[in-house]
Amino acid sequence: MIELSADTDPELIAAYYGEHGTLAEVVIPAPTSSEELQHIAERHAELDHGECVLDLVIAHGAAGPGVVDAVLELAPDSSQVVNTILTSNKAPPALLERLRNSPSPGIRDHVEMAMLERELSDASPEQFEAVFERYLDHESLGYAVRYRLAVHARAPVDLLRRISTFADATGRTASERLAQRLEPEPE
Repeated sequence: MIELSADTDPELIAAYYGEHGTLAEVVIPAPTSSEELQHIAERHAELDHGECVLDLVIAHGAAGPGVVDAVLELAPDSSQVVNTILTSNKAPPALLERLRNSPSPGIRDHVEMAMLERELSDASPEQFEAVFERYLDHESLGYAVRYRLAVHARAPVDLLRRISTFADATGRTASERLAQRLEPEPE
């Protein structure tokens, strides 16, 4: 395990990345401040491993809106970094709106999933059903939305029953969730 801080020599991280092709064993320590995160991002952004470091920066608990903005400025054309921001649930609504019309289908789909996450956070059972119907035949997001609904902690039982009829992983997951939720309580 390598700890990445604002003082870590970029060449050390570059060598690790060159050898492994990933930064899976590199961590940014928890007590790192947002200012240090920005410094880390700036030191590594232009290097071959830069996108991976930016992903680590975004994933860090101290990465708030200022860090997100700084990372976007460092890698405005990186769909990898944008997708990391979108899937981190750290994208502010204004950014979601701005990226909603991206030329990249992958980014547009990630924006839609991020917006869906916000919609589901306080959705009623009827709204869960409406989401299911809205994405049922969606070409690129139908499966992903069905899976997200199947694993959502607040998914209504009736919706899980509908999803369980699909002959794929979403159906199996919904069936497992139903079995867990419908088990009788031990006495």
